[in-house]
Amino acid sequence: MIRKTMMKRSAGVLTLGALAFAAALDVALRCPTMKWALSRQPLQHLGYISFGLYVFHLLAISETTSLLNRLGYPVTNFTSSIDYARFALVSFTLTVAVSLLSSRYLEEPFNQIKSRRFTVVSGRPA
Repeated sequence: MIRKTMMKRSAGVLTLGALAFAAALDVALRCPTMKWALSRQPLQHLGYISFGLYVFHLLAISETTSLLNRLGYPVTNFTSSIDYARFALVSFTLTVAVSLLSSRYLEEPFNQIKSRRFTVVSGRPA
């Protein structure tokens, strides 16, 4: 009984969080400064490699944790914002690097094969 109540509460909080994020995004996209910032080349390229960012971010976080622990910068508890910034920077850089490689050497060739071997069939009403 308690577990079901907690699950319902969690679902409600997540739903409210998603709606709040969508509202904030809507307001931000109407702002000219935000439109300008989101139309810059680096952010657009992050959008292009976003699948790789999604797939590889946990691997990058795990490897960053191992690397920093081996180098003598323990990641178990951040004692300062510098420690956290170091961790975030290394994780993000590794994620982007792996995502770029994935996009170039996995996704692009697969998309080329897909476009040559398969034909697009238009949907029809049921």
